[in-house]
Amino acid sequence: MARLAQEVEAARGLADRNRTYARRVLRAAAASLISATSTMDGITRKARESREAYEKAKQRLAELTTEQERLAAEDDELAHRIDGLQESDLFREGQQLDRLRRDADTAAQAAAAAERKAAERAREADDDAAKASAVQAAYEQAEQAADRARGEAGQAAERVGLAASFEEVAAARDVPTARKLLQAAVDSRTRQVDQVRKALYEHVGAVAERRKAETRLEDCREQEARAEARLVEAQTRREEALARLQEAIERWCSECRELPLAARLDELVDAAEDENAVMRVVNDAAAAVADELTRAETTLDARRQALAEERARLDAERAELARRTVLAPEPPRTRTADRARLPGGPLWRLVDWRPGVDESTQAGVEAALEASGLLDAWVLPSGELAVDGHDTFADGALTTPAPGSSLADVLTVDPDAPVPRGAALLRGIAFGVTAPDHPAAIGADGTWRLGAARGSWAKPAAGFIGAAAQERARARRIAELTARIEDLDERIAGVRAELDALAGRREALNAEQRRRPGHDELRAATGQVARAEAEVAARADAVSRAQQEHAAVERRVATALRQLSLVAGEHGLPTEEAALDAVDAALGAYRNKCHAWLDLRQQAATLAGQAQAAAERAARSRRDADAAAQEAADLRRLPRP
Repeated sequence: MARLAQEVEAARGLADRNRTYARRVLRAAAASLISATSTMDGITRKARESREAYEKAKQRLAELTTEQERLAAEDDELAHRIDGLQESDLFREGQQLDRLRRDADTAAQAAAAAERKAAERAREADDDAAKASAVQAAYEQAEQAADRARGEAGQAAERVGLAASFEEVAAARDVPTARKLLQAAVDSRTRQVDQVRKALYEHVGAVAERRKAETRLEDCREQEARAEARLVEAQTRREEALARLQEAIERWCSECRELPLAARLDELVDAAEDENAVMRVVNDAAAAVADELTRAETTLDARRQALAEERARLDAERAELARRTVLAPEPPRTRTADRARLPGGPLWRLVDWRPGVDESTQAGVEAALEASGLLDAWVLPSGELAVDGHDTFADGALTTPAPGSSLADVLTVDPDAPVPRGAALLRGIAFGVTAPDHPAAIGADGTWRLGAARGSWAKPAAGFIGAAAQERARARRIAELTARIEDLDERIAGVRAELDALAGRREALNAEQRRRPGHDELRAATGQVARAEAEVAARADAVSRAQQEHAAVERRVATALRQLSLVAGEHGLPTEEAALDAVDAALGAYRNKCHAWLDLRQQAATLAGQAQAAAERAARSRRDADAAAQEAADLRRLPRP
């Protein structure tokens, strides 16, 4: 940047010099143009005047030509008349006498005129002699005055350093040449003074610029000092704001219950000045708690939804039980046949308990029938009916009567059942305390056997076979459903309470986040510090520029001083403005004295010529006077007629 500044300064100096040179060239060209224009105007005016004079002369020539022709004609006429008179006799007779008389009169007149002329010529000779004496005296005085003026001009030339030039002026052959040499010397010396004065002005201007640069540098340094003081104040305020923020963060962390910030308190305090870092720590902690709450809420909500769905299902089942009086086993998913159009019916609707069968036996038998699939098996009136779809069927014609006890001992077929072979089906299924060894067997303990398959199940009471059993089973089921629904209500209420607690914790978490101490004061203080730092940097740059400018101006002062000393030493002139003014005044005095001397010299030369001419004219006048006196004497001596 310093090199660029120097190059810019050099470019500016070059531009100023080129601009000055261009101005001089333009002024010279303008002066030449103005001079040429003035000359052209003068020539045009002279041409116009010459043209007008030519027209007037041409007109006057025509008039004079006409007048000449008229006078020539008149002269010819008078000549013819004179010739006629001279040829007459009277003229010839009196011509001689008249001629003699005229000659005598003429001689007398000539003698008188010659005498008068001789007297006049004598007076003129005396006057010319007196004038010649006066002119000679004036010449001698002018010559003396010119010598004195020459001495004064020589002294003035020595004072302005133009003694050699003055000798050239004094040695000039004529005054115009001397004046040209004088003007050239004065102009040259004036240009030298102007050069020194220009260098002096440049030095004075550079010194003035240096004072301005020093003032600007001091101002910039004062502004920089004030900016640095403001920066220190801003930094102090920021540190105070940071300390207050750290204290507020510590208080806030100690008051937080949901945000787990106690373990990261030191980290938060250390990062207090970085709002983003504080927010990351707080947000990470809040996100962890929020994730935990979200997972818990999701789990509880799923549990609540499952409990609600189960309650809705149980409530619907309880409503259905309350609405209907007949209970039916749950249909298996393998059933696809439409039983509404089939003749016959399921086994549990075709039979009833024989009197005296205890409830435990009823529960065991029904459990075994339900587990084996026989309880809800469809009993057709005849095994020859084709059924669309899939279902489980029981046919008494395909059974083998049990060798001992059978289901017919504990069950009886409803007399109104539309299946004539229902009793045969019961007799074909063996019965015992435990399922006997028979292809189809049911045990009072819930065991069962169907061919190679066998198994067991247990239920608290029978609920499908028999009206009383069904009523008891329906009431029991409704009570069970009610108990389960109440339990589900309690569990749902507990889940809701837990969800409400989680919502409270989430609200508390959000509230704690909202109560996080703000960075507004620290941000404002930091902004003030940044602005103060920017101002300090700007002031430092200004000081640097002012220093560079001062250094450049200092170099200009040194350069201008060297140039002034060089120019003044080269021309032998002083470097002070007052002394240069004195040189200008002395130069003007020298020019005036030289012109006065040259004027006297010119006057003396003129008077010398006039004195010589007057002496020659006096001599001629004396000779003319003597000749006129001799002519008058000769005329007086001529005879009279």
